[in-house]
Amino acid sequence: MYLLLIALYAIGIGAVGCAIFMFMVQKDKKKALVIGIIGLLIIIGAMVSNKLRPSYEKESSILVEETAVTNEKNKDRLYACKVNDPYTMFQYFDESKEKAEEFCSRFKVGERYDIKYRFKAGTYIILEVK
Repeated sequence: MYLLLIALYAIGIGAVGCAIFMFMVQKDKKKALVIGIIGLLIIIGAMVSNKLRPSYEKESSILVEETAVTNEKNKDRLYACKVNDPYTMFQYFDESKEKAEEFCSRFKVGERYDIKYRFKAGTYIILEVK
């Protein structure tokens, strides 16, 4: 999926670049406009498809670099415990700030943990720690 998105970005940027070049050298402006619009649509489609990836659950081993609890509730009126891995930020949500802090206190910086998480709408949500 990742490589497909990179290919779509490359094709879209190439089409926009081709359209700009065609405008500069006074080639057929109608073709240049069509190519430019198609390139923009491909770029926008790649951006949208990145957010519309399906939800899935998975188990993984993470190395904790940092943990933090938010001071304010998010739009869903939940506090978040954020656990940073070298590659990803995993989150745990709870209505109570104390429970979120208690969950975050389970993680020690520099240690490796096996977790089960869900990817949904661009967010990695921790379901359980093993």
